[in-house]
Amino acid sequence: PDLVHWPDYAPVDEQGLTDRQLDFVVSQFAGKVTMVDEWFGRLCDRLDAIDAWSDTVVIVTADHGFSLGDHGWLGKTDGPLYDTLAHTPLLIWHPAYSETVDRVDALTSAVDLHPTIASLLGGETNGPHGRSVIPLLEGDAVSIRDAALYGIWGSDINVTDGRYTYHRQCDETRPATVNSTYQLNPRA
Repeated sequence: PDLVHWPDYAPVDEQGLTDRQLDFVVSQFAGKVTMVDEWFGRLCDRLDAIDAWSDTVVIVTADHGFSLGDHGWLGKTDGPLYDTLAHTPLLIWHPAYSETVDRVDALTSAVDLHPTIASLLGGETNGPHGRSVIPLLEGDAVSIRDAALYGIWGSDINVTDGRYTYHRQCDETRPATVNSTYQLNPRA
C-alpha cells in the first residue's frame, strides 16, 4: 500500500490509514525529530568550537506540538488543544544566568518571547499580554503569571493555571471575526 508521508490534520478514523501507514507516519515524525536533534547538536558543537557560549543567547521553542494518534487525532486538532499540542518547550541559555537556575516550572506563553528578547537586548515593550521571563532566569521569581489563555482563532479556547485547564468549546453558530486585521477564518 502507499505510505503516507504527512497526514491530513484530522481525526485518525477519518483518514482510512492502516496500522502500517500510521506506524510509517509516526516513524517519519521520529525521523524529523532525529534530524532536528542532529542539527541542533551541530549548532551547539559550533558554539563550543568558536567559544561563543559566553556571549551568546540561545532560545529553543515551538509554536505547537503534533498529535500522532493522541486522542484520536493526527497533526493539529480543531480543538480541544490537549497538552500534546499546547505544552511546548522553552529552553533558554544565557551566559549571565548559567549558574542561577537549572530548570523552572513556571507557566509561560509564546507571547512572553517578545518582551524577553526585547529585555535581553536592552529594550522595553508596552504590550499588555507578554511578560519577560528574565525574573525567572535571575531566580528572583517563581512565576510571571497566574494563568495563560490559549486556543485557535475561530475555534476552542482554554485557560490554565498550569495545573488545571478550563476548556470552552467554540460556538459554531456565532461568527468569529477579527476587526483589527484582515484574516480568513477557516470556519467561516
